[in-house]
Amino acid sequence: MMMIMKLVRSVRRDLPLALLCAVMLSLLSGCASAPSYRGAAHELRSYPYATARQRPELWVTYYPAFLSQPTAAPVEPDGKRGRAKPRLLSETRALRDHNGSWTDDAMRHDLDAMQSSGFVGAFLTVRPQDLTDAARLERIRHFMRLASGRRPSFRVGLGLYADTPLEMGSGNIAQFLLQNGLAKPAPSPRLAVIFDGASITLNRQDFREERLLDVLVLQPDGGFRPPRPIAFIRAGDAGPSVGIDWRSQATWPVPRGDGSFLADRLRQAFISRRPTIIIHSWNRFADGSFLVPNTFDGPLLLDTLAAEMDRLETLRLNATPASD
Repeated sequence: MMMIMKLVRSVRRDLPLALLCAVMLSLLSGCASAPSYRGAAHELRSYPYATARQRPELWVTYYPAFLSQPTAAPVEPDGKRGRAKPRLLSETRALRDHNGSWTDDAMRHDLDAMQSSGFVGAFLTVRPQDLTDAARLERIRHFMRLASGRRPSFRVGLGLYADTPLEMGSGNIAQFLLQNGLAKPAPSPRLAVIFDGASITLNRQDFREERLLDVLVLQPDGGFRPPRPIAFIRAGDAGPSVGIDWRSQATWPVPRGDGSFLADRLRQAFISRRPTIIIHSWNRFADGSFLVPNTFDGPLLLDTLAAEMDRLETLRLNATPASD
């Protein structure tokens, strides 16, 4: 508890925020935000990457079951198979609903689903206080263990956000994660951590355990600090209110629509040759940005993702010389 108090209350330093970061994982070697959506998906007529051997890696932000769902009364079945279509976004549920219980079975199911959807890794997204809850911390560690034991491997990074603005010290964070089994000492691969820059002010501290982490701060515009060639894509965004009626989705800041927004963002990331693409999110129902098959629009967003990746793969194969 003393450590987390230091983590949350660490004093602001004078160094610029741009100096806070160690080098991000080689697989997450950069980022820039995509241009604004103009109502029609960009065309992709040829394979955009430098060589036909290159393929973008897909990552997704993932929330444990106790954080993925906004507080709302569940939708009652309508007499047909499954649940009724929700009236409000806050009533949306996954077609396979864990009911807020993050059991081993729920973890394995989500890992299977994310991996079969083409993701190579996930950023497990939690709040600082979740790391101080003994039961939740053990569940977080267990999820990382399950992911690391999969074949092929499924990589896990950490995402941190706060319900209210916090100021945190990078050295205190590194020490806390090390002591609680979330980061491993060298020469193990460093833990990639994304901080939500809209809710967390991160200050650099001279502390040797900081070398255990690769740190990026997500900015409100979708870019990272320091800049990296990573595309961060939202699947949708209903704005600040989770009580919004689903029929008003056309007026959302990022409308889900028929999947055209996600398709356009993916194509822009391809055209910009982003080697790493992070999609928000697998299962964050609270803000309207989720991929998992659900009672709101079924498997629509995952179908869109699969179609765009298939289209890109067809272009890649056509661009590969016969000798390859």
